[in-house]
Amino acid sequence: MSKPTPDPIGKLDSVVRQEILRLADQFVFSGDPSRATALVMIAALFVGPSEVAVAEITGCPVAFVSVIAARLRASGLWTDAGVDYADWFATGNLGIANFALDIDTAEGVFVRTSKRENGQYEYRLVGDE
Repeated sequence: MSKPTPDPIGKLDSVVRQEILRLADQFVFSGDPSRATALVMIAALFVGPSEVAVAEITGCPVAFVSVIAARLRASGLWTDAGVDYADWFATGNLGIANFALDIDTAEGVFVRTSKRENGQYEYRLVGDE
């Protein structure tokens, strides 16, 4: 009788899942209504902007991820080349503010425009033209 072979992909998925949760815990507490959105966005840092891959690693329904993905693609945060979250890593509170704006974008409150002012993207309310 042979010993079961460890599943390296399953182990990697577990490690990635733990890191996604660790990062989410730093910015969005467990009971926050935006938590699932944050998990989707953070997961895309690890697995790319693939709705199926993000749904699999987070456990979120594909339909939920697809709605978020459509908004993020429309705002240029998700592209065929990957994710554009560079502004999250700005120094001080600016990075946190950018993360919050992108969460609101994913939830349909804002749209990130292609315009920049002082190095920062401009956002507009959904419905404002």
